Amino acid sequence: MNLTLNDIVNLLKSRQPFMQKGPVRGISIDSRTIGPDMLFFAIQGDYFDGHDFVDEVFQKGAAAAVVSENWLKGRTDNRIGPMIPVENPLKALQDLAKSYRKQFDIPVIAITGSNGKTTTKEMVAAVLETRFRVLKTEGNQNNHIGLPLTLLHLEEDTDIAVLEMGTNHFGEIKTLCQIADPTYGLITNIGKGHLAFFKDVEGVFRAKSELSEYLKNQGMLILNGDDTFLTRLLDDSGRKSTFGFSENCDLRGSEQQIGGTGLHMMVDGKMKVTLSVPGRHNLYNALAAIAVGRLFQIPDSAIQDALQQYKPSDKRSRIFRSEGITLLDDTYNANPSSIIAALRTLKEIDGLNRTVAVLGDMLELGESSQSEHQKVGEWIVELKYDAFFCFGSAMQHAAERALSLGGQQVFHFSQKDDLISQLQAYVKDGDGMVVKGSRGMRMEEIVEAFVHKETVNH
Repeated sequence: MNLTLNDIVNLLKSRQPFMQKGPVRGISIDSRTIGPDMLFFAIQGDYFDGHDFVDEVFQKGAAAAVVSENWLKGRTDNRIGPMIPVENPLKALQDLAKSYRKQFDIPVIAITGSNGKTTTKEMVAAVLETRFRVLKTEGNQNNHIGLPLTLLHLEEDTDIAVLEMGTNHFGEIKTLCQIADPTYGLITNIGKGHLAFFKDVEGVFRAKSELSEYLKNQGMLILNGDDTFLTRLLDDSGRKSTFGFSENCDLRGSEQQIGGTGLHMMVDGKMKVTLSVPGRHNLYNALAAIAVGRLFQIPDSAIQDALQQYKPSDKRSRIFRSEGITLLDDTYNANPSSIIAALRTLKEIDGLNRTVAVLGDMLELGESSQSEHQKVGEWIVELKYDAFFCFGSAMQHAAERALSLGGQQVFHFSQKDDLISQLQAYVKDGDGMVVKGSRGMRMEEIVEAFVHKETVNH
């Protein structure tokens, strides 16, 4: 970002003049990451108020702080640094990112969907990075705060931006689109996520379709052509491209081979793609990346190399070998669609003596929570898992359902430490286990009990 404080003040339409001539060295909403000559936005969250840390950021050398007008009026002690008063610091951050984005005439690719957003974003970026300078969403910074912060990292030599967009309320994708002004949109799939807010899958579809609506007359939409919800968007106006395994897809995969920790498929009958990650669902993520790569005229050979070298992000379908145990760490988050994908993925790995599912509650399912957790118990039995260890009040419904269907080794725990202790006593050399749950369940703590830091990731 090459903006001075005066540039930022002008973009925010503030009247506060500044003498500083050099560019701001960065923007932060976290006092722990602030450094000299950075700009701090004092955002108020559910559990914190950035205004409580204004003095601290100035002590660390911050260039200025964007603060609430009301807060500044009520402050009686002496100021220790320059302030930029605004009505709402969060809205100011979004407005700044929106104005800054307009200075760049580049393709912006927005990626959303119920599952696979982050993996698809990473694969798309890996493919595009073979020929372009790419700005991508770091980690999972895909919301009304993370997306503006990402946009403010645009540089003069950035060729393409790849942005992940998440949502758990209606209107959020629309807002993110208004900030980022995407020129391309990619929707991975429609599944059972955040049902507490969207009520049903139809609601999820309506929320994700806000991206399609934004791009109708000003961009291109790339869709999973095998998703029955997304194919409904094909009748809408605007440019569209599809990927999948169906005959009617514009980009078509075929001849899938699933085994061990790798995946293989043919694309359009002539291009062989190999992935060094497990899980049949990742073939769709790869097809999405190929579709984008071809739109930007990336040679097939470069696409193949980028995808073969791709490694999964932290806590997303990462496989570890530890003391003879194969562990599939998919603990970042969970909903019904991603749970079944993870359960199937472990079963696709060859050579395991026993398979063990270790699952935590799926949160934000609202009235559907009990029935969706009961389905998990059905999947455990249907997929013939040798043991089922689960944690959380909602997963008790899964345990009860699995037991009612004849499941034998089914264990429910209300304390994570008890689960870890019993699990360590149960698993043996040659076993495989998958660990997954919603972010709030912190299931990675179970992984950490088995995997040492020096363990090599395969």
